[in-house]
Amino acid sequence: MNLVWRRRAGGAVWVAGVLVALLGGWASRGGVEAPALGHAPSAVIAVAESGRVVAIDVGLHQQVQAGDVVAKLDDEPLQAALQVAQAELLVAQEEAAISASNEARRFAEGREDAALDRARAMASLAEARANLAATKERLAIAESLVADGAGAAGEVLRLRQARDLARAQVEAWSVAVAEADAADQAASLRATDRPSTSQWQVVAATRRVEALELRVERSTLRAPRDGQVRWVHRSPGDIVSPGEPILEIQPEETDEVMAWLRPGQAGALQAGAAAQVIRTNGALLKGRLVSMGASPRQLPKRLWHNPAQPEWGVPARVRLEGGTVTPDESLVVRL
Repeated sequence: MNLVWRRRAGGAVWVAGVLVALLGGWASRGGVEAPALGHAPSAVIAVAESGRVVAIDVGLHQQVQAGDVVAKLDDEPLQAALQVAQAELLVAQEEAAISASNEARRFAEGREDAALDRARAMASLAEARANLAATKERLAIAESLVADGAGAAGEVLRLRQARDLARAQVEAWSVAVAEADAADQAASLRATDRPSTSQWQVVAATRRVEALELRVERSTLRAPRDGQVRWVHRSPGDIVSPGEPILEIQPEETDEVMAWLRPGQAGALQAGAAAQVIRTNGALLKGRLVSMGASPRQLPKRLWHNPAQPEWGVPARVRLEGGTVTPDESLVVRL
């Protein structure tokens, strides 16, 4: 019996020696070990506006998938307001259709009037140009006769006055034609560039409907990710305010680990350093140091050696390479 116990004791001493040697070798290489936990912040599902909770569709620790309905707020007042807004939109659309028809008719009539005015101005311009040409021709004949001593000087003076009058009429009707063209083009631009008042009313009514539809949609709360319900903060019948949390969902696995280093250990470490993450079953996972905190912080209570005595450490975030752990899983990190 004594021999059996001696062998067992010898084996235990040998194992302890191996562990001491391993740890001593690690320490001799300048490495450090620190307690750690799987790091995965919960997704907080909060309400966007005040309301009354009518249903909590999941329970504590229940598994959910992204998009699952988890809670509902009372949307009856919003549904009633939405129906009114939709009716107002229909009225605005009907009024806009009638107004557009009337405006199109008025525009067509205006274009017809403008075209008629332009045609009249063009006809008058053509007549004035013909009159000017004829007057010039008669004046040339009269001036030739006067030069030959066969004509009257008074007739030449009269024809010159008639020519100047015809020239002035041509200029006046040219201006009238240009103004008619400009008025027609301006009317066309006004008709196409700016919506009518009734069209703006349709736009405003549409925006009101869209805003209410969004508020109705937000009254149904959905899971933003796959995971497990970690906390349920409210119950059916509760009145909630904007931003108030209803429940929290935590992912089932994570590739991030949060370790807490003693202040003296953190000084020589830099982001990018290789890391080993040791699970409670002895499995080793590879990772990299991502970042470290600027100052010590209090460790999570579950990592305290003495439940009555807080401990402090510098937080260090490690990202695993090709592996995952569960959130809040107890781990050891070697850096």
